[in-house]
Amino acid sequence: MWNDREIKGLKPSEKRYRRTKSMSIGRKRGVGGLMVEVHPSGNKVFYFQYVLTGQRYIVSIGPYKATPGASGLTLEQASKKVTEYGEMLSKGVNVAEHLTKEREVEVLRIKQAKEAAKRGTFDQLLDTYLDKLEGKASHSRVKQSFDRYVRRKNPDLLKQYANEVTSTDIQRILKQMIQSGLTTQVNRTRSQLHAAFEYGIKQENDPRRTNDDTAQFNLEFNPVSHIPKQADYERVGEHVIADDDMRRIWEEITEEYFIVGSAIKLALATGQRAGELIRLKIEDFNVKDKYFTIPASVSKNRKDHIIPLNDLALEVVTPLLEEVSDASIYTFPGVKDGYYLEDTPIHPSTLAQHVRDYCEDYEGEKFVPRDCRRTWKTLGGKAGISKELRDRIQNHVIQDVSTKHYDKYDYFSEKQGGMKVWNDYLDLIIHPRKNVTKLRRA
Repeated sequence: MWNDREIKGLKPSEKRYRRTKSMSIGRKRGVGGLMVEVHPSGNKVFYFQYVLTGQRYIVSIGPYKATPGASGLTLEQASKKVTEYGEMLSKGVNVAEHLTKEREVEVLRIKQAKEAAKRGTFDQLLDTYLDKLEGKASHSRVKQSFDRYVRRKNPDLLKQYANEVTSTDIQRILKQMIQSGLTTQVNRTRSQLHAAFEYGIKQENDPRRTNDDTAQFNLEFNPVSHIPKQADYERVGEHVIADDDMRRIWEEITEEYFIVGSAIKLALATGQRAGELIRLKIEDFNVKDKYFTIPASVSKNRKDHIIPLNDLALEVVTPLLEEVSDASIYTFPGVKDGYYLEDTPIHPSTLAQHVRDYCEDYEGEKFVPRDCRRTWKTLGGKAGISKELRDRIQNHVIQDVSTKHYDKYDYFSEKQGGMKVWNDYLDLIIHPRKNVTKLRRA
């Protein structure tokens, strides 16, 4: 057998060469032996050499460890490998074939482990969809819904692979909500889960997708599609604020709730979504030229929307901007400890809560922020504004072919005319005494 002195004594030459001790020395015949390969660089590599059924095989063991701090195998370690392989050979095992199969199994195991690591769970799917909603008004609402009704109630389901989530699993989530007494929110959560799975399917099948490091959901179908909506749980909004209530709101709400009240009055004056208005920055308003912009990052249809400011809207906006412009970048800033927050708008839930608080002492019929937009749409028609113009003022997407593909006109002057008509109509409601005088003169 080899000893360290003999190994170290093998000097490099211009070409690599191999040296083998007689395979029969000190060992039974037919169980192989240790071979040393010497490279021109001086590096040495151990091999196991054997003959089986007349064929010669050479199996790599590893590099020789020339010094204690170097990487590789000592002669003793290499000899143990030779002994191990020799025993396998004596039992009729072809060492080379056995090691090849072992390597293939290991390669497959590593590949499967990597695939499993990339294989997306249900929890990751929810996060991926929330990432897509980042920056949108719906993000916090959807996240709250997922956290409250899905994650907290079904922690084990979150660990399951997304493509193994079944319609039965989704049914169980929604059934839990129904059993707890929820109604409308059941359909909302169903729609949100449906959207999450749809996004998972589409983003993986996008032919322009380039990031292969993200979680792979391998979704073949949407398990939520088979779950029906609960039609009787849907409450279609019907409340239109009455004239007397609108007059009282206009006169009273900003006295106690200046920021929230200003948002409500601006929604009444312009017909826009209160949830979008409260996310506007001061730079979005141009009081001099009498218009403001709801940027694409805020608007529901992801398109910039320019709205003229009529006199009543200016009556709301002018003192509001004077109040907050030195303290915040937002027109409707959040408030903490009596101070306006510099870079945070008022939260939608705060808006809704303050309106509820106002309604507690309110003598008229209760209302919610979204009723302002419905009231504008309804009474705007009564005032004589065409439905098409009302849709344009409220930034509804008009889907006919000519509008969608060819009509790029901004209709700003028409919007100005419509807002003037609404201004006069609303003025008749909130200033009845002044308007009675006008009628007498007429």
